[in-house]
Amino acid sequence: MSNARFKVIFAPEAAIEYEKLDNSVISIVDKAIEVAYYNSYRGCLYMKTMSVSQAKTYFLEIARRAEEQESIIVEKKGEPVLVIIPYQEYLNLERMKHFLAVKDLSNILKDSGITASELHRESRRELEHGRN
Repeated sequence: MSNARFKVIFAPEAAIEYEKLDNSVISIVDKAIEVAYYNSYRGCLYMKTMSVSQAKTYFLEIARRAEEQESIIVEKKGEPVLVIIPYQEYLNLERMKHFLAVKDLSNILKDSGITASELHRESRRELEHGRN
């Protein structure tokens, strides 16, 4: 019998995409899985949930928990309105968001037949003309 409290299972399509990811992105995904495992091992849910009034009352405690790599969902009238996450996790999410935007742009360029060099050259030309 396994000691694992949960198992990560990728859908076949997701597994294929996972294999294509850049190493820095893979490390972000692996870290998220590791954090989920760590939190489940400690016997807590992935993220603690509290109301807005509780968050206001315990803000310093929430800040301390974020420093310890914990995330907290804040709810208003029982509905999630925000998540407080550690700063490094925020930076990782931003990197992931920008990576995906670049990947989307890459797919658009590939489908349009425009090369990155052509895009760069044309963008530079437009910027230089805009300054005159």
